[in-house]
Amino acid sequence: MKNNHKKGSLSLNYFLIFSCMFCVVFVLSTIYVLSLYQSRKTLKDHALFRSAHQIGQELQLSFDYVNNLLVFLGEKILENDPHNLPQITELLQGRLVNNDSIRDQFSWAMFDWSTPDKQMRASTPWGIMKKPKDISHRYYAHMAFKEPWKMHFDKRDIGISSGQLIIPAGMGITHADGTPAGILSLGFQISRISQRFEQILGTSNISFIIIDGHHAPAIQSADIENNAIHDHDIQLALHKIPQIKGYHPLSTPLILGDTVFLSYYAMEHYPFIILVGYNRTIFYQELREVLLPGIIGFATIGGVSLLLLWLLRYQIIAPTLELSKAAELLSRNVETVIIPKPRARELRVLARQLVNVKRHIKKIHRVEKQLIHAKIEAEKANYAKSKFLANMSHELRTPLVTINGYSEFLTHKMYGSLDPRYVEAGGYINTAGNHLLHLINEILDLSKIEAGKMEMDEQPFDFNRLLKTCCSYIKETARKKQIEISTETPDNPPALYADQLRIKQILLNLLSNAVKFTPEKGHIFLKFYVRDGALFFEITDTGIGIAEENIPLILSEFGQIYQEGYEKATEGTGLGLPISKRLVELHQGTFTLTSTLNVGTTIIIRFPPERLR
Repeated sequence: MKNNHKKGSLSLNYFLIFSCMFCVVFVLSTIYVLSLYQSRKTLKDHALFRSAHQIGQELQLSFDYVNNLLVFLGEKILENDPHNLPQITELLQGRLVNNDSIRDQFSWAMFDWSTPDKQMRASTPWGIMKKPKDISHRYYAHMAFKEPWKMHFDKRDIGISSGQLIIPAGMGITHADGTPAGILSLGFQISRISQRFEQILGTSNISFIIIDGHHAPAIQSADIENNAIHDHDIQLALHKIPQIKGYHPLSTPLILGDTVFLSYYAMEHYPFIILVGYNRTIFYQELREVLLPGIIGFATIGGVSLLLLWLLRYQIIAPTLELSKAAELLSRNVETVIIPKPRARELRVLARQLVNVKRHIKKIHRVEKQLIHAKIEAEKANYAKSKFLANMSHELRTPLVTINGYSEFLTHKMYGSLDPRYVEAGGYINTAGNHLLHLINEILDLSKIEAGKMEMDEQPFDFNRLLKTCCSYIKETARKKQIEISTETPDNPPALYADQLRIKQILLNLLSNAVKFTPEKGHIFLKFYVRDGALFFEITDTGIGIAEENIPLILSEFGQIYQEGYEKATEGTGLGLPISKRLVELHQGTFTLTSTLNVGTTIIIRFPPERLR
């Protein structure tokens, strides 16, 4: 009876599994909804950030241009006569006509000129005004001569000249001694600016309010204007904004009408704050449209899954759990796991596959042990190679330096007169020793670069001076071959921040190659310049050139090519160009080689802007 009771309780276990599956589907649906909501909100936050920056940059561009234009007009007026109204009117009207396309882009209205007594005397639409208009009620008129040559803004109002809804702005013009000369004013047409911003924002459901320095709304998106938000709402909103320059999220969302504002952008040089947000009703409607298909899909999948689980629980769930447990033990590398033998044919296939997996895991363990052993042996070999190169640096350099020194003594007859044959033999020994020492140094440099152990002593230095020094080293060889070397350098170039010794090594490699592979009476062009903040060095020769298919080979370690003209010129190790390229890349630069057979070769080196001082 006890065993029967245990068998009968299996239905309860399956019921619990059924309930768990239902809970899983519900939780996954909830996670899906929350993640989708958060994703949409994040996208909306990014859209707010972009919109605030786009609006801010558009205003900044417009205000900067108009500010500079007012300064220009003011200077032109002072150059002539600030009391000559016909001349001023002609200047203002001419400037307006000449800037029609820009005015349409930046959306300003007509120019006005007022005298220091704050009386408007001239306007682009009316010309010289028979009856002056008083502008003393304008804020910019009040500030014009307190802070001259600076554009000041008033609350939005109906323009005195244009009769349109504008943001009035003006600038006080003063003589060199500070005496007031007059006031230049204009108005930014709000309708055009709003249309411009609506074009920028498109259909992104972004709402905005631009608040001026008087804590009043200057420009609003169409949906906010429909809600008729009052100045009192703006005053309350400003108390919640820290008004730090730049773009910042609001610590507490600001709700005005049906719009929720999440961020603001305070302009750097002008007294305007841009609040950006979105219409909650539209946002939630869009969210529902996105969520509903997903929720329905989850509900359908969950219902079908639970139904199948309920129908097949006797034949699949229990044996599947056993196989799952066996698979889990296999994933933990438990080789002693016993694979069950279920009754269902499909599950028996799975069981056989698990048996194969078990065998494969054992095989992998054997291979893994072999790989670990091979890795240890490779590390030992690499260590032995590094140790050998380090020993070679000492064991070969020291005797070679001694050999080179004594051979120079023989060549220069430091021990007295010698038979010419001995002098000639000493020269051969010295040449061969220097060649071998150069080869050892190049191999060691390449080894250090590959191991990432090349030490760099980076300091700012004069690249032009270093180039001249390197040219002096190959000058005599070039003279013997009657090769002309031309150099083009900029005036007062910036210093290059790099390892001067390694840059010198690069230049000498390139210069010696150019001289080596350029025939007699050839030409070598050297040029360095600064473009887009980066330093470029070009070396072009009229040498034998390289076939296009041989360029990758010549840039590889020990790469030697065999083509007409190279048999006589090739004396190197095939390491000069690869090492030069590696050293340039260690300085975050680029190394480009182009060549045409029997025409010549050009190498361009570029060092990035952060390398210039």
